[in-house]
Amino acid sequence: MVLETLPDPPDTLKRLLSMEEVTSKDFRKNIREYNSALSFTSLKYSPDRRASVLGAGIQCFQIHGELYHLQGPLNPLPNHQPQFAQLFLYDPHFAAQMRQRGHSNLRAETLLALTNMLHDVNPFISLYKMANERLAEQDNLNPGQEARIILNPQLRLVLEVGSDHRRQNLPTANEVAMILPAEYGDRGFRDIVLAKRTNGGEGFSMINANHAGYMPLHYVLLFPHGELGWHWGLELQNSDGR
Repeated sequence: MVLETLPDPPDTLKRLLSMEEVTSKDFRKNIREYNSALSFTSLKYSPDRRASVLGAGIQCFQIHGELYHLQGPLNPLPNHQPQFAQLFLYDPHFAAQMRQRGHSNLRAETLLALTNMLHDVNPFISLYKMANERLAEQDNLNPGQEARIILNPQLRLVLEVGSDHRRQNLPTANEVAMILPAEYGDRGFRDIVLAKRTNGGEGFSMINANHAGYMPLHYVLLFPHGELGWHWGLELQNSDGR
């Protein structure tokens, strides 16, 4: 595959990765949890329960099958605190406080710095904000009518209205330059579903691993600029250069 070189990390992340101050050391020690606190998507897996019967000593983390990334509604359920992608729709200070509340061993100032950094450089935040605004507009125009927005494999936002899921391409913001013209844009199982709320349940949907947003939406500290993951638009470069 012909892969682009990853850009340098933003200054905030570069400092946390390289400096020897207390804050940086804490970040590197807990980098997996910092990433989990900042990710757009949640993680699901089927654990291997056999390891739990081995008793004390070194344990292995084992799973059955594969890891799944799940996308929830854009608005929290009543009496629930916002989490994952929902937090990117709030003020960064409030979002950092909520993340620290759920991860009490992480430093609040580091979470705030990373949250501000992602708001500056991550294009998925603009996409999610735009989706939330369009769903709110649709709700005001047609209260009670079913509507959702999908992020298709070409990374275009598409509005689906009504039970027949009529589709309307949404205008793309100037600062979001992430369209993949070589990808397949047909409706299908690889679409990421973005809904304002859900009725009668958690409403989580699984993200297909072949979607270009699968990796950057979860591993935000590996891909802070929203660098795209694997997708069908990538080309194979043969040994003769073709």
